[in-house]
Parts: sequence; C-alpha cells; structure tokens
Amino acid sequence: MQKLGTEHNYTDVLIESLEKKVSVITKIIDINKDLKITLDESKFDIDKFNDYIDTKEKLITELNKLDDGFVAVYERVAEILKSGNDEYKDRILRLKTLIKEVTDKTATLETGEQRLNDTFNRVSENIRKEIGNSRKTNKILSGYKTNMSGLNVVEPQFVDRKK
Repeated sequence: MQKLGTEHNYTDVLIESLEKKVSVITKIIDINKDLKITLDESKFDIDKFNDYIDTKEKLITELNKLDDGFVAVYERVAEILKSGNDEYKDRILRLKTLIKEVTDKTATLETGEQRLNDTFNRVSENIRKEIGNSRKTNKILSGYKTNMSGLNVVEPQFVDRKK
C-alpha cells in the first residue's frame, strides 16, 4: 500500500480533474448556445459556425483527456476510497458532489446537443432547398436566355430564295 500523503495527492488530482471537467462541459454548453443562435440567424454565417465547431472540437478533446486521466488516477486509489476510511470522508464527499455536478451538466449537454442537431438539420434542409431552387432558377434563366437569343435573329426579308 502507498503512503497516506500520496493518496491525498491522488484525491486532490481527482478533485481537480472533475472541477476542470465541469468547467469544460460548461464551455461546451455555452458554445452550443452560440451555435444555435448562429443557426437561427436569418443569414447563415459559415465562418462563424466553423469557428465555434473548431473550438468545440478542442474542448471535446480536452474533455476526453480529462476522462482518461481521471480513470488512470482513480484506479490507483479506488480501493482506499471504497474502504470508507474516515480520513478521506471530506474528499469523498467533494468527489461525489463533483460527480453529481458532472452528471447533471452532461445531461444538460446531451439535451442541448439534441436540440442543436434538430436545428442544424432544419437549417441544412432549408439551405439544400435554396440551392435546389437556385439550380432550378439558373436552369430556367439559361433556357430563357437560349430561347431569347434565337428571337433576335431576323432573317433578311428582301432576299430572293428561289434558285
């Protein structure tokens, strides 16, 4: 078994990891709100949308690293934490509180992701329709131009066509 001080350090790392995770999830929730606003704007700004997506991707990568690190550290002190040692009571309570907060924020995030996905699907369908209408309009205009260009040709009227 390890020294008492080491377990305290590990529990501090676990607490810090969960606090960072709460912060990152909160940032992702905020970005999702910004993405929804961007999608709901009358003129879709693809650059703004891509910036939000890039930031969100970085945060998700950070979240995954935090998860991996948490699991690795937790495996080292799991037995001690599960033993119910009174010396770790406060730290265990803090960990439980943070885990509940992470769980609540994750549920909020998942709900927001679903709403964002629905909004994105609606907006992309509208964009597809606009593109389809644009193609149809271009085809009609092209046909009109072709037809009208034929009307401007006036054959000579005083030409003898007999041979």
